[in-house]
Amino acid sequence: MRTPSSTRALRRGQSIIEFTFVGIPLMFVLISIFEMSRGMWMYHTLAHATKTAVRYSIVHGQNCVPPSTNTCSRTIGHIALEFKKAAVGIDEATTTMTFYTAASTTTCALNTCLGNPTVWPPAGGNAPGQILTIEAVTPFRSAIALFWPGSSPVTIGRVNLPARSSDRVAY
Repeated sequence: MRTPSSTRALRRGQSIIEFTFVGIPLMFVLISIFEMSRGMWMYHTLAHATKTAVRYSIVHGQNCVPPSTNTCSRTIGHIALEFKKAAVGIDEATTTMTFYTAASTTTCALNTCLGNPTVWPPAGGNAPGQILTIEAVTPFRSAIALFWPGSSPVTIGRVNLPARSSDRVAY
């Protein structure tokens, strides 16, 4: 006949097994939710920064008249700085930006765009009504790939998040 203490010991072992069956998948689901949320935050931040850079660009066109000087042309460096201010948490070393007009295309990494003295939008692409497009791509590295069985070389998963914004030159 079993004593009450031996029955409790058997139940304690059963509780550990049940927690393992439920707890491990639950932790995986929670980590997945956090990683998906982080990816969505990064994409939203990238899209917002791209739209901010385009808005900054469209008001510095051919007919722009600032209050203190006779010219208000901006460089890729100025636009990249506006992008960087809006892109909180985005790695500038791995983010690439591409600037499109009807006449030209320029691509650079964000950290090199910051020092680029090229005037943008260029003459011919800065007339009112011309379409300006800026595209930014940044990698999203997810630690969730570490939990997939069968991934022999354990690496961090990487997905490129693209964002693109276009608008017409206002002035």
